This record gives sequence, C-alpha cells and structure tokens, in this order.
Amino acid sequence: AYEIGVRLVGSEMCIRDRSNNTTLAGHVEISRGSVLSGLTAIQQFCSVGEFSFVAGGSRVRKDIPPYVKCGKDPLVFLGINSIGLKRNNFSSDQIKTIEMIYRLIYNSKKNTTQALAAIEKNFDTSFEKNTIIAFLKKSRLGILKSISNTFGPHSLISTSNVSILGFSLVDGSHLYTLTFLKLFELDLSL
Repeated sequence: AYEIGVRLVGSEMCIRDRSNNTTLAGHVEISRGSVLSGLTAIQQFCSVGEFSFVAGGSRVRKDIPPYVKCGKDPLVFLGINSIGLKRNNFSSDQIKTIEMIYRLIYNSKKNTTQALAAIEKNFDTSFEKNTIIAFLKKSRLGILKSISNTFGPHSLISTSNVSILGFSLVDGSHLYTLTFLKLFELDLSL
C-alpha cells in the first residue's frame, strides 16, 4: 500500500486514488489516477480530473482538468502529466491528442466556451477528448489558469535596492524552484 500519512477529509468526499498529507474541504471530488503531492490543500467544491498531478504545497481554488500537472502559488497549469499518462499505459497518440487539446485551451486567446467549441469541431472523437469536454462543461469554479495568464513566464518582485527573480520547473514528480537575487535595481525597459 502506498498510503502512509494523513488525510484531513471534509464531508461528502469522493476520493478515488492516491493522496498523502492533504487537506480536502467538503464536496471535493478527486478522480481516478490523480496524484496529490504532500501538503496540498483543496477548497470546497473543487474537482480534480483524472490522471492529473498537483505539486506539493499547492493551494487549490479552481477545478483541475484531467491529464494536467499544476503547481506554483497561485496554482497554475504547467503542462500535461505526460509521465503519469505513460505510467498508466496511455499511447503516444493519446498523449499527443491531449497535449494538442490543452495547447488550444491554454495557448490560444480563446475563453473556455470558445475553446470548447473549437475542440468539438477540430478534434476527432476520442475518450480523452470526451473526458476533457465533459469536465470543462461541469466545472463549477472554473479551471486553473496558465502561467502566462497569471503573471507571465516568471515572477519579479522589486523593492528599493533588492530584486528577486524566481521561477519553478516541474520535471516529472519533482518541483524545482530557482531564485536569483540581485542587490541593485533592475532596469526592465527595452
């Protein structure tokens, strides 16, 4: 058994797979194959889609679509959970289809309704496509945003003569955070 640790679980929960040291409020749904890394907190009424990966220490306030990986603070889409999908015997064609669908959702300038229409029109019928569409249509809180829609490819905090530039990289199940500290003002004009 995988499960060593603590789960604090709210009322009317539906947990279908793995979580460790997580806090889940009431009416949260965690779908099959999902991985919630340690110290993840999920607010009430959130849904976590199939085979998604949530990085450790995350605070989940939006629905997490199927097959994605997410992390950072605020929580953002970091790509598809390709390693988890391979480990669960998804074919390279299935992974490519999932990747193309999420590229449309997160990299086009379309809102969710427009993206749904484009997915239905431009992709052949598949189980993965239908799963993503069904999840997006039933989402009550909206889905998490991409990193570019939240604060750009990195975050910059500048106070007086100290500037901190930081970003995170998720590689499989490891979250690496890199921070650069400069003890002088940054000139960001181009």
